[in-house]
Amino acid sequence: MNMAQNDRDVVVRNEGGAEYGIRYRRIRYPRLEFKTGNLLLVLPLAYRDEALLLRRHERWINRRIGMINEALAESGNLTLVMRTEEEFRSLTVGILQKYEGLSGGRVNKIYFRRMNSKWASYSKRNDITINKMMQYLPDKLLSYVIFHELTHAVERRHNANFWRHIEKSFSNHDDLEKQLFSYWFLLQTRRNDVEKVLGQANKGLYFK
Repeated sequence: MNMAQNDRDVVVRNEGGAEYGIRYRRIRYPRLEFKTGNLLLVLPLAYRDEALLLRRHERWINRRIGMINEALAESGNLTLVMRTEEEFRSLTVGILQKYEGLSGGRVNKIYFRRMNSKWASYSKRNDITINKMMQYLPDKLLSYVIFHELTHAVERRHNANFWRHIEKSFSNHDDLEKQLFSYWFLLQTRRNDVEKVLGQANKGLYFK
């Protein structure tokens, strides 16, 4: 099967025996990502030298793997917050109202959806999408994620200016990011239990 033509993922093994995924795309330059803890190589259609790419970024990969292992270990010490969907949505709206003025963002619509690789997102239309899994996060992390996304209204990129803005309200953002990483893995291991609560509905709901 020609993977370049079918635009699908392939799981292969690197020289050390660890698994990683390859995804071919119509792009100019290769990039490395960690999707839910797994290494993914996103490569141009004709790119075939992934071994060199891995060796070139070996230090970064090993550092990221170390962070993942640390998050996995820490996730065993965490507890999920049990809220009803109504409580979760009410809390989310309250946090949004609290931080809209401070962050500079102004939300048009709120969407609640299952998301596979991020906690939330903020669009150019000023819509915010909230991962339904955030229902189980502590209040402080829910607040941080929402403030983080609202900050993208004034700075789209994660540059120095963005983090200066974050620092004003969340000086401990590095620690909060680590906690979010650990909670992500905890929710992955508890996926079946959480699915029973969330159900299988994938349709996005919104309100102004």
